Amino acid sequence: MLEIIQDNKDTIEISNGKIFLKFFKNGPSQGTYEIIYLEEVALKDCYCNIIFHEDSSENLLEIKSSQISYITTIEKTLTGNGNGYKLILSPSQVDSLDVSFRIQFELYEQQDFLLITVINIEDRSSIKRKVHSISPFTLKNSVLYLNGLDSATNLEKITWFKNGFQSWSPCNLFFGTERDVMGPSTEVLNLTFDNQDYYLQGRFYSEYNTVITDLTSTNSLIMGFVTNKDQFTRIIMDYENGANLKLLTAFGCMDGVKFHEATIDFSETLFIGFRPQNLGYYGLINYAKIVKSMKENDLISEIPVGWCSWYYYYTNITETDMIANLEFFNNNKGIPIDFIQLDDGYFTKIGDYLNIDQEKFPKGLDYLFYQIKKKGFKTGIWTAPFFAVRTSKLFKSHRDWFLTKKTKPLKVHFNWNSFQYALDLTREDVLHHLFELYTELSHINTNLRMDFFKIDFLHAAVPYGATYSKNYLTRAQVLYQGIKKIRETITPKSFLLGCGAPLGPCIGLVDAMRISGDTAPIWDAGYIEQYSNNKGIESTSLKSALVNILYRSFMHNYFWINDPDCLMIRRKNTQLTLDEIRLQMTIFGLSGGQLLISDDMTILSQEEIHDAKLLLPPYNPKGFDPIVIDAFRSVLPTLYMLETNEIIGHRYLVAIINWNDEHETKNILVSELLGKHFDETKKYLIFSFWDKRYLGQFAIKDKISLSNIPPHSCAYLTLIPVNKDSYNDIIFISSDLHISQGCYEIKEFEYLENESKIIIKVQVLGSRTGFFYIKIPMDKKVVAYEKEYEQIDELENIWKFHAVIEKEAVIEIILS
Repeated sequence: MLEIIQDNKDTIEISNGKIFLKFFKNGPSQGTYEIIYLEEVALKDCYCNIIFHEDSSENLLEIKSSQISYITTIEKTLTGNGNGYKLILSPSQVDSLDVSFRIQFELYEQQDFLLITVINIEDRSSIKRKVHSISPFTLKNSVLYLNGLDSATNLEKITWFKNGFQSWSPCNLFFGTERDVMGPSTEVLNLTFDNQDYYLQGRFYSEYNTVITDLTSTNSLIMGFVTNKDQFTRIIMDYENGANLKLLTAFGCMDGVKFHEATIDFSETLFIGFRPQNLGYYGLINYAKIVKSMKENDLISEIPVGWCSWYYYYTNITETDMIANLEFFNNNKGIPIDFIQLDDGYFTKIGDYLNIDQEKFPKGLDYLFYQIKKKGFKTGIWTAPFFAVRTSKLFKSHRDWFLTKKTKPLKVHFNWNSFQYALDLTREDVLHHLFELYTELSHINTNLRMDFFKIDFLHAAVPYGATYSKNYLTRAQVLYQGIKKIRETITPKSFLLGCGAPLGPCIGLVDAMRISGDTAPIWDAGYIEQYSNNKGIESTSLKSALVNILYRSFMHNYFWINDPDCLMIRRKNTQLTLDEIRLQMTIFGLSGGQLLISDDMTILSQEEIHDAKLLLPPYNPKGFDPIVIDAFRSVLPTLYMLETNEIIGHRYLVAIINWNDEHETKNILVSELLGKHFDETKKYLIFSFWDKRYLGQFAIKDKISLSNIPPHSCAYLTLIPVNKDSYNDIIFISSDLHISQGCYEIKEFEYLENESKIIIKVQVLGSRTGFFYIKIPMDKKVVAYEKEYEQIDELENIWKFHAVIEKEAVIEIILS
């Protein structure tokens, strides 16, 4: 219940029944606020600030809200978050201040979060200083209360979730005794993977959002910016000696822009939320929903399925290869895909994407894409629009278009055995170049429109400390206007996939976003991988990609459609084992993101093709999101769960992951696999997908023993809640026609008791062959079915049925 508890000249206190907010307007604590959640979590002595660069020095000047007294304005508001209060704190004596700002809080009925924004910033000082950052929330020399209000949290016994800066930057979980580093050690790697601004330093860093979890209570504090268009946002924490919090701050980077020149007079909006008892990942989902509600544009929501040339052919792709794979899909409609995407390797130089390599593509791209369209598929193309190599025509003809540092062209990346140089997106002629480039690419063949664009290496546009033509834009604004120009040129009719991109400003511009580093046909990079992740650098391997996919699942369908990178199912020309491929398939299947197959389709076996079909189409149940249950308490996430409630009934799809190099046996409580929504009165029928085995019926407090899970693999289970007296119920257990185990492909499931007949309507994309598993009443048996069937569990009366489906079928099973 929303309530103004107190509002006088010194304080204002408001509550929504879960969160209590107190702001001190005057007195010794003026300009500070405290937030208390259910008497379990408390943030005290918080304030807002603006930090300036002192002229001609590396020193910073902090203007704090605690230096100012305030008056109150309260407005009732109604948004998608419900009924709420908008509380605005304004300086009581504006004219006497060199720098003034107002503070806006938003608190909604029965929600477990609040929003904070610094607004209406004015700099009246005679010295127009460069601005470092704007923070709606800062704590210094204080404590955190994450385990009740009686004693401060021991910060050695927390975990800190680090979200990386761009698509490829690794996400990590740090335990309290560990320490993060200030980005990669070399300048080029720094420019590629990191925010690069370390004027404020700490023990832990995260970009855009973080989760701090107390390992004793498992209570979580979720912090994240729900707007990100104008400032790259960061959260930093530092502490010493257990409970002594030196710094916790959430701020937007202003990159040295001056207020009197800038278009900005506000901070980005900060979300502060709370979740108890190991439910922190649900808090991240809630945060993502608020991000979605703030988006200016909702773009394409249909999740695409396609084929990409990169992970088999790399830069050696040819017209012949493209046509061969096109013909495969044209002749094998049982693998239904939407589009065929040409990746890197079709042009002469990085930057010169209209100069086609005539040896590899002798008939030109207009011919290739016409053939793709003619066969009924959509067309897709790769570019890296924001940089070029020195030997490109673009660089040679327009050297003045490129960013410099100390008057020299700035090397922003190293790949293809050469350095790349970034375009200055603050120049109008550069933006016009992007318009012309994507106008041409949109209509390579005048009779067709390009359907799918992958734009890569977007980080190149925003190096810290570069000389930009217009110095009144933040780096986030520079990136935003460059991507916006591409978005406007290709129009919302074409699908836009971002990659290698600083994440925040892309929200609302791209339809999909890569959320991991490049995958690879290897499991890990050994020592290089460990070193890379510790330094905030992408390591190219399947393992590294899968970890990021798990941590960033919360973004899917809220920020954009997640791109987990390409699916590789081949057994040849790869170092991946079958178990590793199946782990990849399981995580892809539960995550629900975009799906691009990247193999030479013409040489795949029928078994490999069957594996690809298992993931088509991506499964996204309405009202449910994949949850990383142990995201904030395990060194690597090992429990990945998707709750669902379809025609076949309520159930949980759960992957239990073994990242180790040895077989592993896991003994785990049923309750630990189910997240926050489960019924303690139910029993749970459990089936193991990959080994096609019914494990039995379990109570919520029972332990499941999963023995000898292979290295780099998972046990993939379905857990079906049933009443304790369900012996005579008919229950659909599982199916191997789709990775969702029946949740996608079973469209009708009905038992006609008078006729002792089960009716099942199955619908798939293309053709499928496999089995489904059904529990029937204990006093019944199967007497008629059109294909092979057998009883696989006498105790529970579970039967296995062979199925061959061409698009759709109605199946009848007769009992007696």
